[in-house]
Amino acid sequence: MKRNIFDTFLRNCSPEELQQMTEEILSSKIRRILGGQVLFGLISDLTPEEIEEFDAAIRDIRKM
Repeated sequence: MKRNIFDTFLRNCSPEELQQMTEEILSSKIRRILGGQVLFGLISDLTPEEIEEFDAAIRDIRKM
């Protein structure tokens, strides 16, 4: 898990940017990464029809 988080950071920011992040920002970004992994784990088992329904629900939420 640590390696995955670290790799995600390195893909999206430089080591210098990572070192300059406050603990609050770093924690927030880690929570977002972990949340994305949980979401991916949940939707990876969905059928194509269920994915379509999920996408539609997300579109509706974004409109709010």
